[in-house]
Amino acid sequence: MIAANELRIGNWVEYDEFGICRIESINRDSALLAHGLFDTLIPNDLINPIAITPEILESNGFIQVKNDILPYWQIVCNGEDAVIEWHDDNSILVGRKNECDKAFNSNYPIQYIHQLQNLYFALTGEELHIKL
Repeated sequence: MIAANELRIGNWVEYDEFGICRIESINRDSALLAHGLFDTLIPNDLINPIAITPEILESNGFIQVKNDILPYWQIVCNGEDAVIEWHDDNSILVGRKNECDKAFNSNYPIQYIHQLQNLYFALTGEELHIKL
């Protein structure tokens, strides 16, 4: 289940009956999910998040950075000026390219695709178009 205040139009979620769906609209108690040729209004308590995986990150423009300390996934955004790093412990670093040691480190774990989409939009003002 995902709280309605965590959702945005365009987020990718999962509904057991249809599988992976895109949110077309949201209200307090339900969301309109696009699946195939149809849209269906589904109660929010039946909508599930999609966990972030290395495969999803790689297919959506993130590059794995391997180092001796802690490997992570990175995407360059905002006109090549900023980066978002996703670490296996679900932590996020956001900063200027080559300066992530001075970056914002989120204590809120980013575990799901919709959270990553929302963070990306909040930082860049652009959608992170996810391919699943």
